[in-house]
Amino acid sequence: MEKLADQKYYDLKNDAPKAITKWVYLPATDIIRRYNAVLRGVLNYYAFVDNRNMLSRIVWVLKFSCCFTLARKWRISPRQVFKKLGNRLTIKDQLGRRITSFHEEETLARKEIRFKLRGAVETVYDPFKVKFYDVRSKSVLDRPCCICNSVDLVEMHHVRQIHDIKVKGFTKLMSQLNRKQIPVCRSCHMNIHKGLYDGMALSKLKIRF
Repeated sequence: MEKLADQKYYDLKNDAPKAITKWVYLPATDIIRRYNAVLRGVLNYYAFVDNRNMLSRIVWVLKFSCCFTLARKWRISPRQVFKKLGNRLTIKDQLGRRITSFHEEETLARKEIRFKLRGAVETVYDPFKVKFYDVRSKSVLDRPCCICNSVDLVEMHHVRQIHDIKVKGFTKLMSQLNRKQIPVCRSCHMNIHKGLYDGMALSKLKIRF
């Protein structure tokens, strides 16, 4: 619970879940998936313990933190979020097919897991570290530069204003790609902003999405 409070999911003083306000700009599906990543990490971390059912409090905090974050995003009440998405916070497509939902296991009973230690000391990963996503952009920064394919110092180039799409050069190319952001290395990024982009053809860009 202290870790939940440290990372702003939970108000320890008032004993209440909290919204992650810096995630409200993300699509609802991404918000739920980020909470699921944290919750699955915790549940897997304690999969073999006898008192695993005590994690129900963690599940409750993360679920309502997720609900409060969605409520802030849509500017509605938490009650309206549950009415909109159901108890499992399920996002569906236009055909009513489930895209994603908040992860809840049928039981929090101990799981029978067999595992083998590869050595005397095993690395233990803190499941809460999944919280530290880069939130500067929706796109992750693990892709190479789309111009030169470099993997060093990759940044995101953004179209800052809607009218920027109408200008010539790289932003015009981005409009053809129907993208507002694109991964580029520091060197190529500086050339773009200096107006030195060489007008590489769309077909030659090394984009992997």
